[in-house]
Amino acid sequence: MTTEKSNAIYLGIALRASGIADVERFFHGLKFVAGFTAVFIMASTLIYFFQPYEKNDEAGTYDQDQEMSAWEDRAYFLGYFGYGYLWGHHESWQRTYLKGCVQDESYGCTKDTTPFQFMLLQMKRHPRTYFDICIFFLGWGCLSFGYFFLRRPAPVRFNRNLGAIYTWHRGKLWIHPLYIFDYSCQLSRDVWNGGGFNGPMDIKLRSSQNLKKRKTFRLGIYPFPGEEYGLFLGEILHEFMLGTYEDSERGWPKNLKYRWWHRSVLGRKKLPEDIDQRAEEWLRSQQKKTH
Repeated sequence: MTTEKSNAIYLGIALRASGIADVERFFHGLKFVAGFTAVFIMASTLIYFFQPYEKNDEAGTYDQDQEMSAWEDRAYFLGYFGYGYLWGHHESWQRTYLKGCVQDESYGCTKDTTPFQFMLLQMKRHPRTYFDICIFFLGWGCLSFGYFFLRRPAPVRFNRNLGAIYTWHRGKLWIHPLYIFDYSCQLSRDVWNGGGFNGPMDIKLRSSQNLKKRKTFRLGIYPFPGEEYGLFLGEILHEFMLGTYEDSERGWPKNLKYRWWHRSVLGRKKLPEDIDQRAEEWLRSQQKKTH
């Protein structure tokens, strides 16, 4: 990438005010994986339940004895939750309740056992089955709908006026209290953009509550807007903090973009409105300790 192109390309940087820039946290990996997983799981679920079958297509000796169709066989596990006798239509479960439970008084039933009571009796007789089914559905739900709840993390703020870099993560202020900062870029194969090696920018910030504790924050957007994007982003931000490259600010938007595939039903995470004040107060407290 070149500095001439940077003004015309969105780099994941927004100029919030004079000397203050917000930079997107690198977010594509987990969101991409969750999205593709959700599509795969939902497609597999639809295929499992709605693939074509013949009504008399029984599978296995047990199913033949029970005279279950392919659909009833696929949906059999739902009977542990009332399907066929408490709600919906499933001949096998309905017959089990009416004949096996009420008429023959099997499964611990009496002639007065209601469908709901029958379901509770099944829970008592097969607790492990219910546990396995619940764990399965919990995993299925997380994989199918987790994508829609993943929130884009709050950006990292580069504040030249304070001479500090900071963000808000898990209820804590993370900060680098200097103009000069170290950054790196771990290049990996960029499959989405047709090959080559590229990567986001990495920077380490310290916990405001424990300066010995450091965390690496990955910055940037995806798809990458150019080659060696992470290194170029670090160079631009380094010059921004030093105030040696004023032209870099001219093409930056006032707000970070919020792409459709970044969206979440919970919204995106934002920096606290008073984060600048928090950072300034923290810097003052550290200066008092050194004097």
